[in-house]
Amino acid sequence: MKLAVQLLGESASVSVDGGAPVNLTQQESTNERTIFSDGRQTLTIEAGQLAWAPPQSSPVACSGG
Repeated sequence: MKLAVQLLGESASVSVDGGAPVNLTQQESTNERTIFSDGRQTLTIEAGQLAWAPPQSSPVACSGG
């Protein structure tokens, strides 16, 4: 799975495997963690690491590429 993530202030745009982007709104933000979600899909940024949780699935750690 390949993600393209664009952070847009209090929202994020995520495209999975070149598909149409999904817009997620910021749900929580602390110094250590920021969570974006649309209620079905969740992007978590914690300590500079990304984790993506698609619908009905467990979070998947992401790495740059």
